[in-house]
Amino acid sequence: MDTEELPAGITALGPDTVARVRALVAAAEQRQAEEADAALDTALGIVPRPLRGVVRKVLLG
Repeated sequence: MDTEELPAGITALGPDTVARVRALVAAAEQRQAEEADAALDTALGIVPRPLRGVVRKVLLG
């Protein structure tokens, strides 16, 4: 996330707040990616094991 992407109200609060917001956004993005991976693994549980790699590749590109 670049400074240009942050709302002016956030950047006006100072560098400490900007750093905190960036850290919170990064943590949220990481958590979201982990949860998406877990959901995909759960969904692939119904696919026969030999086909899971192929199905994963088709779904993720």
